[in-house]
Amino acid sequence: VAQPGVEVLTVAQPRVEEVIVEEGPPVAHVRMAPPVMYEGRRVYWYGNRWYYQNGARWSYYGAEPVGLRGRRYVVAQ
Repeated sequence: VAQPGVEVLTVAQPRVEEVIVEEGPPVAHVRMAPPVMYEGRRVYWYGNRWYYQNGARWSYYGAEPVGLRGRRYVVAQ
């Protein structure tokens, strides 16, 4: 039942591009980084990108996913 004077607004989320790379974050960074879960996988903030393992390869998001905004961290050396 539609309510008079109420509009339904649908906001489309931009598609987040996946980029496959040869190397991901250094092992030392991954060992010290706090685990951040996103879409069922651990992601790591490194070099201004969110990286995750995709099988034996590493990938990163071409644009920062909305769900990860505000979750960035700094790993103390």
